[in-house]
Amino acid sequence: AGLAQKTWLVRHEAADGASTPMYSMHQVVREAVKGQLEIEGSAHVELIGACTETLNQSTNSYILAIAAQIVPFATSIFELVYEENAPITVLSDAIGNYYEKIAAYPKALEWYFKSLEAKEKVLGKDHLSTATTYNNIAGVYKNQGDYSKALEWFFKALDIVEQVLGKDHPNTAATYNNIASVYNAQGDYPQALEWYFKALDIVEQVLGKDHPNTATTYNNIAGVYYSQGDYLKALDWFFKALTIREKVLGKEHPHTAATYNNIAGVYDNQGDYPKALEWYFKALEVYENILG
Repeated sequence: AGLAQKTWLVRHEAADGASTPMYSMHQVVREAVKGQLEIEGSAHVELIGACTETLNQSTNSYILAIAAQIVPFATSIFELVYEENAPITVLSDAIGNYYEKIAAYPKALEWYFKSLEAKEKVLGKDHLSTATTYNNIAGVYKNQGDYSKALEWFFKALDIVEQVLGKDHPNTAATYNNIASVYNAQGDYPQALEWYFKALDIVEQVLGKDHPNTATTYNNIAGVYYSQGDYLKALDWFFKALTIREKVLGKEHPHTAATYNNIAGVYDNQGDYPKALEWYFKALEVYENILG
């Protein structure tokens, strides 16, 4: 009653037929209460981790529906618990990741830059986690078609991974792949091939010629040749990828089916329709078995 008389606590009538009235606090009181109930991020690492894990899961519609309900809660945690520490920056990355998945690119960039600001202060500009956020920002710009900014941020990430991990590390190869993908999207196929082959040198040397990541790089190289209309080379590299995927992943794996589909696409563009149909049906059989 005393607070109400001093207008520090204001009662509002219940809205929309609700039986419980609402109260609002004067800013001074609200800040005092918040100070007494201050939440420390270090005491809620598990909660932050659970939110982060859910937001980073796959893009299937069920998980995205769950993530959509968690985003407001995760946002509140970030705002209330905000401390410049590693767990909270990972949470802001995850929120950005969710918005990127649903193609809300301005919101994704907003959260990635929040994460970046904290990471650069806490971890420094030469930390691998900072490089991850550079990569995330670059990926959004690529999806928006802003290839010059995408390259700018991918090269920022590359400076860190080459410095910290060296030029013969799989993570460095992954960044080479990212850079190549931008050049490919731009239609700069010579540059795309140059960077894909730089990535290939690493993965073949470090991971071996029978690794799924090596198959992915073979597939990327094939895709560039396909875009150039060099169908013979495209088939050569798609079959290199297929050999690995069938051996390592099996013939009933989505990535194997995707390669069947890629091979069919080459034959289709060559006008060899019987072979195109043969490979499309191989892909279809796998997809029907796995996905229904």
